[in-house]
Amino acid sequence: MLQHQPRLLHPRPITPLTTKSSLENTATMSREQYTPPSLSQQGQASGSGTGGFNITGQGSTFEDTSKPVHYLCGDCDNKVVLKKGDPIRCKECGYRVLYKERTNRMIQFEAR
Repeated sequence: MLQHQPRLLHPRPITPLTTKSSLENTATMSREQYTPPSLSQQGQASGSGTGGFNITGQGSTFEDTSKPVHYLCGDCDNKVVLKKGDPIRCKECGYRVLYKERTNRMIQFEAR
């Protein structure tokens, strides 16, 4: 009978570009040690702010988050108005599947 031996897993597979000595020299960082870049660091790195993305929100148009959003209940078709932080439930039947109503924005399609 053949006995199955467990395979040893390497932390990173050895490819032709990486050798065993290069794996030993690399420092691995744990999740706890990683700190994501902050907005102030990104602003300093971009200099004048013309390159890259404008993630600060200055000059761009965002919708007002305190504005209520209108939904339709998936069970009783009741109109439900929710604000930020409200529980996602129908106020009449308690159903938790809500469908967002269509906007009244005019959309013009160009046919050729």
